[in-house]
Amino acid sequence: MDATALANNTALTLAGSAAEVVSGLIGNIAAGSLTGALTVMTADNTVDDGIAITTGSAATSISGSGAGDAISVDATNLANNKVLTLAGSAAETVIGLKGDLNATGLSGTLNVTTGNNTVDNGIAITIGTNTTLDHGFLCKRHANGERCGVGQQYRC
Repeated sequence: MDATALANNTALTLAGSAAEVVSGLIGNIAAGSLTGALTVMTADNTVDDGIAITTGSAATSISGSGAGDAISVDATNLANNKVLTLAGSAAETVIGLKGDLNATGLSGTLNVTTGNNTVDNGIAITIGTNTTLDHGFLCKRHANGERCGVGQQYRC
C-alpha cells in the first residue's frame, strides 16, 4: 500500500493475518495486532525526522534512508525466532526485542533494548560493517566470553 498521503505523526493501523507491504511512509505504523509479515519502506520525513513503527508478531522488514530520519521500532509483539530486518541509512532504535534481529543492511546507528525472551532465552542480533550497536547488555559469541565483531552474530 502506498502511504505517501499519510501525514506526519498519523498512525496507519494494520491488523489481521495478511502480509502487508507499506511504501512511502513518513507517518507511523501501529501493527500490534498484525500476525502476517510486515514490510515497510519509509520516505524522507522532512517535517520532524521521526517515524514510529510497532511490529506485529510475524517477520518484519524496515528500510529507511531519509536524511536525518530516526526510526523507533517497538518490537515487543515480535514472536520468538521471528526476524526483524533493518536496512538503510536511517538511525534505528529498537525496544522490547524478543525475536531476532538482522541489521546487515543497516548503515545507520542502531540502539537495541531487548525484552525478556522466556521461550528459549535466545535473541540473535547480526549487524553490518557500518553499524554501531549500542546495547546495555553483554552479548557473547563464545563460552569463553570472546565478544562478537562486526558482521558476526551476537547471541544474547
